[in-house]
Amino acid sequence: MAYYPKNKIQQNLQTNGNEYKTIINYNNDGPFYSGFYYKLYNGKTYTGKYPGDGNNEEIIFVNTSPNSSTYNVPSLTTTNIPPLYPTPRDYEVGVFTRYFIKKRNEFLFDELTKDQQSNVNTTLYIPFQIQWQLVGNSDATYITNRNMVLLSEQKNKVPGLQTYLKEDYLKYYKAPTQDNLYTSGKEFKTPNGGEYIGSYHIHPDKGPMVGATHSIDSHSILIPINSTFQSSTGSQMMSNNIQPTTLPNYSSGGGSSGGSSY
Repeated sequence: MAYYPKNKIQQNLQTNGNEYKTIINYNNDGPFYSGFYYKLYNGKTYTGKYPGDGNNEEIIFVNTSPNSSTYNVPSLTTTNIPPLYPTPRDYEVGVFTRYFIKKRNEFLFDELTKDQQSNVNTTLYIPFQIQWQLVGNSDATYITNRNMVLLSEQKNKVPGLQTYLKEDYLKYYKAPTQDNLYTSGKEFKTPNGGEYIGSYHIHPDKGPMVGATHSIDSHSILIPINSTFQSSTGSQMMSNNIQPTTLPNYSSGGGSSGGSSY
């Protein structure tokens, strides 16, 4: 049994119900806890008048007010569509802040908006954020985002983040337009089926297009004759066997950065 100094614990507190549930009953229709409890300096609460009084089962505060702004995530068992996407301004800056939470006692994650995250019940969830690279060289962007995920797993003690993100380190990535390219033929055909010879550019979203540079004027896309042609849009990472750079060790102080590894 752990020992806590008296100034680190509030003892002999009592609830008549409608306030706390045990962890096992928190996400279901199980009953509220009624009786004595105590609270530690770190905000955690347990059944009993004091440590050692009974089984001391952890209980969680349940806010039942309909006007509450506390964001209690009901389920994190599926990957949700991110509620916020990069704006044109984010692409100008080159980075995008992504906001996440992890359930403290389970390997369950969710991605939220900034406002949602600020209202999360931190007794239940660990909030954290990542600066996500959006532009630049695709290989460098992949490495940067991968390292940020690895670092966040260690620093914030949220193992399993890699798996939750499906190791998609080029998500939202947009490659710069490649201008002033030229083909002498046998590479592209036009939408009407004719072979294309001349200047072209590769747009990060549309792919190869007629003209040396992109413009607001209407211009045709080009269809690769060779089906193995790939523009460097960053839609997928080639098999470059990229390894992350060495990261600092944040393992001290408890917790593990284990979980899935790749």
